[in-house]
Amino acid sequence: MKKFLSNNKKLIRDYTTILLGSGLGRGLSFMTGIIIARQLGVENFGAFSLFFTLMFLVWQMPNVLDNAYVRYVKVEKKINQEEYLRAVLFLKMVVCLIMSLSSYFIATLLARYFFHKPELIDFLTWAILAGLFLSFLSTWGTLYQAKENFLKYSFINLIFYLSIFLCIGTFAFLQVSFFLKETICLYTGFSIITGLFSFLYLLHRLRFKLFPRYLKVLRQMFHFSKWILGAGICYIAFERLDMMFLGRYTSLKEIGIYSVAIRITMFVSLFNAALGTLFMPKGSVALSSKLQLKNYTEEAVFICTSVLIFIVGLILIAPFMVKTLFTSEYILSVLPVRIILISEMLIVIYQPLAYLVYALNEPKILFYSGIVKLGVILSVGSFLVSKWGIIGAAFLLSLANLAGLGYICIVLKNRLKLERLQVR
Repeated sequence: MKKFLSNNKKLIRDYTTILLGSGLGRGLSFMTGIIIARQLGVENFGAFSLFFTLMFLVWQMPNVLDNAYVRYVKVEKKINQEEYLRAVLFLKMVVCLIMSLSSYFIATLLARYFFHKPELIDFLTWAILAGLFLSFLSTWGTLYQAKENFLKYSFINLIFYLSIFLCIGTFAFLQVSFFLKETICLYTGFSIITGLFSFLYLLHRLRFKLFPRYLKVLRQMFHFSKWILGAGICYIAFERLDMMFLGRYTSLKEIGIYSVAIRITMFVSLFNAALGTLFMPKGSVALSSKLQLKNYTEEAVFICTSVLIFIVGLILIAPFMVKTLFTSEYILSVLPVRIILISEMLIVIYQPLAYLVYALNEPKILFYSGIVKLGVILSVGSFLVSKWGIIGAAFLLSLANLAGLGYICIVLKNRLKLERLQVR
């Protein structure tokens, strides 16, 4: 056992670093949110929440290019790594320019026709701009993710949340009043500053040569990224549909009970997010040799088994967590908590398999896996939720994740068989 732990010391250290970094980032964001909520009041905090949600969504969208960067930098050795960074920066700049020019139009559509709150047009415009600038900060962090230097990766991803927390925290400590407009200006300002700094730093690394020299590299990055973006959109829809069905078929009381189950299990999603960060660079090169695949498999089994054991422990203490955190009034959420935790276990198993797709250079498999999950939810969601309420909604998530896992297992099995035949 000691020898095994010794051999996996770096793996444990890397995963712990990612987990702590992500946890600290979410913790800082959560505490900042509490201060802002107390200062702004319910209605203004609602407006800020819409701003923050849109900013975060826009921030993540261009980052599919970063995933492509990790994949190609780890796998392709013939082309200089700088070319892939140049391609990412160039494509992000194009995306950001297009979205910046259309930001007011997009914000107007959202505010007037989706949220039915035209007074939010300016704030939503700023949210789009803030998210676009922050995407360059993510690219800076991705440089170190590709090198598997997760300490620097975690620190860079903390910069924005830490800066905002220190500023808002200082205001609260000094009892300086701030209002909705000042809060949104602060977030937008810090986003622009960190984004510009990140962009200039990356440009400096490229010796201020932004335009890619090889059209092939641009094609590779675009082709890979479009499938990852599609998979991401499927994931966003998948994550929201259970609540949509509940809103249609159940009472507000049941939705409240189910929301408690979701909030408790969100803690586990932090572990799954850390697994994704860890396995992305490792999975990209896992099929380069039998030794690499063996090492990847051993590492995946070790770290995933550890997380699965932890989740089993949470399943056992679910009643205690519900009563302690939310009082016995929400005791009916225990069974949904346990079922959703089983769904999270399926995601843990899915993660290392998903990143073998990077090694195969077939990101469309992830998109089709997302389509399978959505298909399951849309085909049986109405039946399960209308018949069994919150239990049906929780079971729906597990069923969809099981279908996605089954799909990717079958496809990978066939693809890996084909790979072996081609090698022979």
